[in-house]
Amino acid sequence: MKPRRRRRARRGMGLLEVMMATVLLAIGMVATFAMLDRMEGVHRSLDLTQTANDTYSQLAAQIRDAQCDYDGTQAVGVLDPATTDTGIFNAIGAGWIGFTQPIPANSSITHAGVTDGSMPALPRTVPPVRIEYRLEREAAPVLAAGAINAPPGGVGPALDVEIRVRLLTNDPVRDDPALDQGWWIKHFPLKKTCNARYERTRRGEYL
Repeated sequence: MKPRRRRRARRGMGLLEVMMATVLLAIGMVATFAMLDRMEGVHRSLDLTQTANDTYSQLAAQIRDAQCDYDGTQAVGVLDPATTDTGIFNAIGAGWIGFTQPIPANSSITHAGVTDGSMPALPRTVPPVRIEYRLEREAAPVLAAGAINAPPGGVGPALDVEIRVRLLTNDPVRDDPALDQGWWIKHFPLKKTCNARYERTRRGEYL
């Protein structure tokens, strides 16, 4: 009788050990999948950072090069539409440009929109990203008490520019244009100062 009791007790312990091992294995698998998911998220974020940096560099170069001249006859901070790129002049205070609002016609700025192959001016990327920019006029400088003149020559209107690059995820919540924060959205600030010119027919430069 005693040996039978030992065998029953041993069988009971064996079943308990198997159940505990199964539970531990399941916990380990869940932890492994969670770690793999986090690693995949890190890789996606790194890929987006590289793409966003490249995109920012290209769009920032276009915005810096876009014509934005003044001759000093306008009020401080006022631009002349005849000598200002439409992608600058018509975009000031207009919100995000490149998706819900296209780049103004005849602009030298082209590197904004969606990189899904639908826009010939943009290289196609996988996954696609949405590239946008917005501009606001910098507040006019405060003149000293009693001053009546504009700032000294060479100090033109300045613009605060923001470039936004969003990874498109096919998730309606994440892809919502109204959503402005998340690991899949990168923001880059930029400052643009307009140039003094001496002739209305040429780019503003210091000679």
